Amino acid sequence: MACLLCQDYNSTACGKNSQVFTAGNNKTYMKFFVGSRLDWLYWTCFALLVTMLTGCLSSTDTPQEQTVEAARMVPFDEVFVLADTMVLDPAVILGRVWRVDADESGNVLVTDWDSWLVHLFDSQGHLITTFDWEVCYPNDSGGRVYAAQFADDGNIIVTTFLGQEVIIFDRSGNCIAAKRNMEWRSFCTWDDSLFAYRGPQGPERKPVFEVFTMDLALQRVIELASPEFPRLNSSGYLGDGGRDMACFQNGPLYKHFEYMDGKPISGPGARSVVRPEFFVERDTDVPIVQNQAARRRAREAFPSLNGLYALEEDVRMMRFSGIDESYRIEGDTRRQVVGLSIASNDNRFDAISTASPIGFSGARHGHLYTIGRSMPTPDGDVSNSTIVRYRFIPPTDN
Repeated sequence: MACLLCQDYNSTACGKNSQVFTAGNNKTYMKFFVGSRLDWLYWTCFALLVTMLTGCLSSTDTPQEQTVEAARMVPFDEVFVLADTMVLDPAVILGRVWRVDADESGNVLVTDWDSWLVHLFDSQGHLITTFDWEVCYPNDSGGRVYAAQFADDGNIIVTTFLGQEVIIFDRSGNCIAAKRNMEWRSFCTWDDSLFAYRGPQGPERKPVFEVFTMDLALQRVIELASPEFPRLNSSGYLGDGGRDMACFQNGPLYKHFEYMDGKPISGPGARSVVRPEFFVERDTDVPIVQNQAARRRAREAFPSLNGLYALEEDVRMMRFSGIDESYRIEGDTRRQVVGLSIASNDNRFDAISTASPIGFSGARHGHLYTIGRSMPTPDGDVSNSTIVRYRFIPPTDN
């Protein structure tokens, strides 16, 4: 990649007049000074850097999508079928389960909001490992564990609230790498790299992503074009916390609240943009007012793309809140109606949309994961909550 050609700033190819500097956000970049003794190799490298700057440190939301595909509405039970219920091992008593992630074998990571711990269970619910961030930071009170995810290399990535601390464990619970003051809102792994979303940055509220090695060494920074409605995307409302982006076979995607589909961070992304049947295009940003109720009313006046999920390696699922009441399923008493839009990144099947009667805490490897009722123990005590799995049924139109 061109942005890595001059990473060794003391090399002959990059010239002796280059210099590394650290910006106010403690990120390291490179700048160059013109001198009278720069050789032609340096100029070649410099020209390549200038030419490829957009791809390395600043890019736009393009490439342009060629088509918009309508996602027809189907009943929820034609998309997901109840698979099973996992009873979690009472060897550890859980508090509020905040997030669930799963690997290909059906093992699940459960984030416990109350104990600040992450637990790994096998597909039958037996406890395998508990991940305690104090292994990396002994005798430190730290922050509340917020998200946990299986990395592509099999390790476990854990972040605290708003991504202040980032820790990578092996499956035995040993600390591999850890860093502080990271400020990640979301993350995922793709092609031996870890992509992290830092949220809207600067006066133009541009989305900023950082790309790391799997031991948390920063590789590059990507800055994309501002969203159409900057205040909506930077008003403090997080939607499905930690679900701003997801990684797929053909690259990572991210979301804006006002848009109908995920957007590529880099690379080609999906072949088409999907417009769910229930989607209504927003025509105004949230107002500049102190009244939180007024901001919420403006935000909820249109459907919001709250979460982006990798339902399968090549299947993206978008979760919308605030769709029209006419789509409400009988028995769903939640304040807002929730809609799902599901599409194949390589057009393996026609895109579909549905109203969801359930809330869920995770979606991975062809399943939705939702928190079920606690199961009583033989002696009458209440044990852990259950995890209910719904299996995805891909459409068979194509």
